[in-house]
Amino acid sequence: MSRESSSLHSSYERQAAYLKPRISYMSGDLYTLMQRGYLNGRNNWSAWTRTRSPSIVQRDLNTGTSVAYIAINRAMN
Repeated sequence: MSRESSSLHSSYERQAAYLKPRISYMSGDLYTLMQRGYLNGRNNWSAWTRTRSPSIVQRDLNTGTSVAYIAINRAMN
């Protein structure tokens, strides 16, 4: 992803700005969830650069928000 243009990243982020994240339960330890997110993110980025589909951005936003929520929740308990 680091080799992509900043305008692509800006376009992706603009799409995300109009979406609402949805938190859902995800099983697994934080390391595994983060690793899975990294690997899926690479594939999702590739698909998004071809299609510019907001559904890909929504899925990434939901996953990232869910994992962040899990991390915060576990840190507070």
